[in-house]
Amino acid sequence: MLDMVRIETTLMEANPQKYSEDQRTDAVKPDGDVEILVNDHLVYKRKTLCKSLSGLPMPVITITASRNTGKPYRKREAILVTSRVHPGESNASFVFQGIFDMLTKVNDPNVQFLRENFIFKMIPCLNPDGVVRGNYRSSFAGVDLNRQWICPDDTIHPEIYHVK
Repeated sequence: MLDMVRIETTLMEANPQKYSEDQRTDAVKPDGDVEILVNDHLVYKRKTLCKSLSGLPMPVITITASRNTGKPYRKREAILVTSRVHPGESNASFVFQGIFDMLTKVNDPNVQFLRENFIFKMIPCLNPDGVVRGNYRSSFAGVDLNRQWICPDDTIHPEIYHVK
């Protein structure tokens, strides 16, 4: 006799993350330039890198340790963390938030080591126009911004142009 094998399938889903939800924390609000020295172990800066094709602000966040702790500031390598170049990949917003939360922990010696030796540049949403319009892969101009890194145009792909 044949033994019956029961197979179960579990489907996972995530609702799309809205642009307004990407901007919900003080960390990524595009309301001008901010610099906060939390302590010697954490310096947080936020500024507007550029405006998208439709005029939405695109913030860039810098996280590192103060200049007088760890590796000399000019010798620290930069690590770039970006999210949502494809608007439909809403899980990237959750990953971004997790990385941000980890890098801003104050009493973690491992994170402190990272901040003292690296400068983290973080961009929460590379394609805000596509997210607002509900596109899956394309920008306001109808192009896949992830295919514009070699020669971005500052008028059609300002997000990629200014990151590069």
